[in-house]
Amino acid sequence: MPTWLLSLNPKIWIGVGIFIAILLVGWVIFEAGKSSERGKGLQATIDAINERDEIDGKTKTLSDADLCTKLGGRWVSDNCE
Repeated sequence: MPTWLLSLNPKIWIGVGIFIAILLVGWVIFEAGKSSERGKGLQATIDAINERDEIDGKTKTLSDADLCTKLGGRWVSDNCE
């Protein structure tokens, strides 16, 4: 370590230590928030996939006429209008 660093006032070292501690606490808080948001996003994706699976399961059991009606159309002569 250069000798000029050792000759600095102890108050400067205390200030540097406090500054580094604040940076570390901020980084830890940031990482915790990032991890939390990542978990929320993952859960939202899983929920959307599960909902889509439910919708797919329901629509696969519908006949063409029922599907047409559910989508707001009218089933006329084997065609959806």
